[in-house]
Amino acid sequence: MKLAALALLFAAVPGFSADGFVTSSIVKHLKVSKEYTIAIAKQMPAENYAFKPNPEEMSFGEQMNHIASALSYFGTILDGGEPKEYKSATKEATIESLGAAFDTLIARVDKMKDAQLHEMRKGEGQDMSILDALMLALDHTAHHRAQCIVYLRVKGIKPVDFRF
Repeated sequence: MKLAALALLFAAVPGFSADGFVTSSIVKHLKVSKEYTIAIAKQMPAENYAFKPNPEEMSFGEQMNHIASALSYFGTILDGGEPKEYKSATKEATIESLGAAFDTLIARVDKMKDAQLHEMRKGEGQDMSILDALMLALDHTAHHRAQCIVYLRVKGIKPVDFRF
């Protein structure tokens, strides 16, 4: 949490930090998020990817595909293009989709300069900075990954330890 707050402080004051400090921090957190999300995805047995604790919820597989699709969407806020919607039907394909979605977003951020984080874009029905979009991408991923952790626990599976 302290690193994220420091990154936000540096990003809020243009020219305050060496260029690349904030973007490299975001890339680091995206890589850890990728590793942790895929570890959670691997824990659910393939036959339980359609599992949902109640009818109103997305299934485990749908949650993971939603994470991948959202990462693609947030990436398009950064530099345009059309988001990819992931609807992988199998565990293996879902894990591949997650990896591809994270890798694409990581590559986009890795090419950016810190000053670009202040640029405003349209997203989620409002104007937001690129930094806002990236923070939302991380937050959204954590939200849906946490739901998947509950799904694992309902199935009697102890989730891997949190990574930061």
